[in-house]
Amino acid sequence: MRNINPFGLRLQPDLKARIEAAAEKNRRSINAEIHARLEESFAQESITQPLSEHEAAMQVLAQMYQETLDNIYELKSRSSLSPMEQVELQHEEATAKYLRQAAARASMAPEDRPARGKRKSMPIGIDTKIHLAALAAEHTPKKPKE
Repeated sequence: MRNINPFGLRLQPDLKARIEAAAEKNRRSINAEIHARLEESFAQESITQPLSEHEAAMQVLAQMYQETLDNIYELKSRSSLSPMEQVELQHEEATAKYLRQAAARASMAPEDRPARGKRKSMPIGIDTKIHLAALAAEHTPKKPKE
């Protein structure tokens, strides 16, 4: 025995006709069609929850890291590298390391992060946009665990 109470619903005639057509197409009752569509809308809502500032900053770091890995892969896939390309490969590898470390620091609670070195300026060879993204991820508050 099911404990589901009936629920009256008023619909505009054109919307009701669309639901009836969709139910017939999907081989469901009108009730099952409405139920399926409501469940789907709630599932989509949970997928598209807005990111916190910290999650968005971490996503930017992850995207930059993936782009850097793609550049490394592309350079390493060449049969031979010119001296300039070898320098570029070293730069991309250093950038990947910097991004990994930045993501690790940003994912830690502020009190658990290792102290920064004496040097407060941007590391040599790291692009400004990458350094700023790392700082943003580290300085945006994490969403408390629920």
